[in-house]
Amino acid sequence: MDDDGLKAGHQISLSLVQAIQESRISVVVFSQNYAYSSWCLDELVEIVDCMKNKNQLVWPIFYKVPPCDVRHQRNSYGGAITKHEDRYGKDCEQVQKWRSALSHVANLKGWHFETGYEYEFIQRIVEMVMAKLHNEELDVGEHIIGHQSRIQEVRSLLDIESYGEVYMLGIHGTGGIGKTTLAKALYNLIHYQFECAIFLEGVRETSNNMGLLHLQETMQFKLLERKIIKLGSVDEGATSLKNQLRHRRILLVLDDVDSVDQLEKLAGNCNWFGSGSRIIITTRDNHVLNVHEVEKRYEMKELNDDEALQLFCWKAFKMNQPKLGYEDVSNCAVSYAKGLPLAIKVIGSNLVGKSVKECECALQQYEKIPDRKIQGILKVSYDSLPENAQHVFLDIACFLNGEKRDYVESILDKCGFFPTYNIGILVDRSLLTVDRHDILSMHDLIQDMGKEIVRQEAPKQPGQRSRLCYHEDVVSVLTEDSGSNNIEGIILDFPREEEVEVEWSGSAFKKMNNLRILIVRNARFSLAPDYLPNSLKLLEWKGYPSKSLPAGFYPKNAVVLSLPQSHFMLEKKLPLQVNRLQNLTYMNFSHCSFLTHVPDMTGFPNLKEFDFSECENLVSIHHSVGFLQKLEILRVQGCNKLRSFTPRMWLPSLQHFSFDCSRNIEIFPEIVGVMDKLKSINLLDTQIKELPGSVTNLIGLENIRMSSCKTLRDLPSNLFMLPNIKKIYIYGNHQVRESFRRFRKSLLISMPSHSALGELFCTDCGLTDEDLHFILSCFPNLERLLLPYNKFVFLPTRIQGCAKLTLLDVSFSMKLEEIPELPSTIQVVLARRCARISSETSRRLWSKAFEQVYKLRIVMPETRIPNWFDHHCEGGIVSFWARGKFPVVALAFLYKEMQPLTNSGEVLFFSDILSHYAIHVNLYINGIGVKNHNVGYTYGVDEGDHVVLCDFRSDVEVEKWPIFDTLNKYG
Repeated sequence: MDDDGLKAGHQISLSLVQAIQESRISVVVFSQNYAYSSWCLDELVEIVDCMKNKNQLVWPIFYKVPPCDVRHQRNSYGGAITKHEDRYGKDCEQVQKWRSALSHVANLKGWHFETGYEYEFIQRIVEMVMAKLHNEELDVGEHIIGHQSRIQEVRSLLDIESYGEVYMLGIHGTGGIGKTTLAKALYNLIHYQFECAIFLEGVRETSNNMGLLHLQETMQFKLLERKIIKLGSVDEGATSLKNQLRHRRILLVLDDVDSVDQLEKLAGNCNWFGSGSRIIITTRDNHVLNVHEVEKRYEMKELNDDEALQLFCWKAFKMNQPKLGYEDVSNCAVSYAKGLPLAIKVIGSNLVGKSVKECECALQQYEKIPDRKIQGILKVSYDSLPENAQHVFLDIACFLNGEKRDYVESILDKCGFFPTYNIGILVDRSLLTVDRHDILSMHDLIQDMGKEIVRQEAPKQPGQRSRLCYHEDVVSVLTEDSGSNNIEGIILDFPREEEVEVEWSGSAFKKMNNLRILIVRNARFSLAPDYLPNSLKLLEWKGYPSKSLPAGFYPKNAVVLSLPQSHFMLEKKLPLQVNRLQNLTYMNFSHCSFLTHVPDMTGFPNLKEFDFSECENLVSIHHSVGFLQKLEILRVQGCNKLRSFTPRMWLPSLQHFSFDCSRNIEIFPEIVGVMDKLKSINLLDTQIKELPGSVTNLIGLENIRMSSCKTLRDLPSNLFMLPNIKKIYIYGNHQVRESFRRFRKSLLISMPSHSALGELFCTDCGLTDEDLHFILSCFPNLERLLLPYNKFVFLPTRIQGCAKLTLLDVSFSMKLEEIPELPSTIQVVLARRCARISSETSRRLWSKAFEQVYKLRIVMPETRIPNWFDHHCEGGIVSFWARGKFPVVALAFLYKEMQPLTNSGEVLFFSDILSHYAIHVNLYINGIGVKNHNVGYTYGVDEGDHVVLCDFRSDVEVEKWPIFDTLNKYG
């Protein structure tokens, strides 16, 4: 805009300054008349300031203006500056700032538009901006103390402004010193300045657990805009990554690297990457950086005394200074911790709520441990734990880190450790965290501390320790038969890349009569065990090498029996010692190709999870499985040969039931008792013919999905009247139509109330007009009605009685001609590919849009946009004036059949692997980009002559709307 009315020195509005300062990217469009606006030049000065001081990314666009005219203020730019000098004086400081800003930005890399299609050019710029902003910031936690100066130091090493070089930077230091936190904070600060940014957290652990191939595929997924790529080998992955990376400016962070191989396969050398790329590596091992020839290094140092004191006070007192009377105690604690952030947090947590005398006593105990040894500092927290809490801590550190809380508690409860209480103690003392999914996790340093405590029990004699968690020690004890009754737990989990066979006699466990936990996940054995101790509470052995358990094995207190991908077989009648394991809670025989029968399970009254999915030769499941009173999860997926399943079922604790790809089962079990915990049922590709009337006992059922169940011919009326039923999904079944008719008759005869069903999804069910009449009569409380790919011609006027209906989807119903007046609650109408809908229906829907534009979205076949729209445009930008509050805006997009557009190999419209387009809207208020969103609709390239109508406000968070009003009024 022209601002000749502004006086010299007048500042742009504070709201606009704030918007510029808070932006990550500034796109400056230089046009012929740009420099005549002092307002625009003031904005440019502010943008340059943000670029210099806040590392903001600036992209210049030269719109029909030679960059040299801007750079040297020639032609129109020279005339504009001369005009400003005549007005304000040649020596005016502000004019000199304008000159400097023009020259500075014009020297940056940008785009020059002279001829061509503007909308294609704009789309390309928009896509590049969105690619920069797509990466979400990483969580670095609250009260990040002492990192600002470190961030600036590392950033200076990276030399972000240097576009010609590729730099690798190693951040190294001991565990728990804050390497990952620093890397995340730095990533959040600079990631948007790169073409693509990737943060691979926990490379060491992921590599050991899932392999380098998984990490390579993760990188490919992010590089290729979330397209899933399967690689054949690690070497193939390295070659593929090199090809993908070499022409792109990348920010790559590899966190917690512990081997040169990881670096070689994920970030071979600088030649892998495009100019200007930066690779950040965090590691505990400086030697890894030496071997990989990483020249730039940053060694993490401990917090200084002031930083450490502030962190300690936040952890112990929830304030940034010592609590009154605790000054000396706080200083002593910081001195003992020696600036190690994790140690400070643990010590601070230990002293929460303690008196000064208790704190002094605890700190006196800390003094007995050498200050310079991290293990010693952290072990103080361990030593202060009650005995049972120590057992729980060591078991989690060695075996159960990353497991769900209730699973861990079930196991350790049988060990007599009172885990529910003691896990709480560990959480309170910052030795353990429990996330929102109830997963237990320990920081690496704390977990290593626990493992080191165990190792120190007998450093030279692993067979005398209480727990074995390093695979070298486990193999040594098993092959040399050097175990003892001291051993309580063993985990053998080789790295996935290693194919190791353990050569042993099979009798090593005879010396381990106190063994409680045995986990084997990635190892092969020359022989099956001829003995297992009855003291076992957890037996997890992936690939167990025998069809049976050893004779005499009777672990009466065992909680977990997990033998996936093994040779194990369950006979039609279980051996006596197995059939009497009444405490078993978790049983997993998934992917056991030798398993043909699931026998009588009456002897397992406490079973909570039972998994025999993907057992390709499983033929029968004993009816007792249907009466396990505590069973919560039952997995029966992928058992294609299954012919016999329990005919009757009463599983009062069951929460989810999935019955997939069992094509030989024709009868769904009778429900013989109330099951109020079952929330969902999923039936996929089965031959079940009907659901029994006893589904009335599923009073907790909320949703049922029936996909490709083509033989299913009857849905009982009771199903629709379940008190908590909310969603019913039916796909590809033409026989269930009669169920709606019978339900309607039953309502007329004996059921005065209506179904509580809120969402009905019937796809490709052959529904006719009459069927719709019955459906709308039966379910007046529907909120979402999705009926794509059906045969009806007229939607009944009865739909007006659905007073809660918000979404109607009749897409791909090729015979549909009429949609009547819809209820006032409707928000979304989808009628894609409904080519026969009448002009009266179109007029009615347009009228609905005109009257009820707020939060309304319509998609339907159409060739024009009504005249009542204020602004029309083809392939360009729509602009309008507004005063005061930002107005309610209805947007209509008319599109025709098209093919994917490309230019120099770049896709100009977003296209996924199905050749679909997504519609994006960009909003600029007074030149400031304030909103970019997907209107929530994609369409195929061959899907022409359709219109998409939507209300712009419907996709904007309510709390953000005042920002639009402010920018519109003052921006």
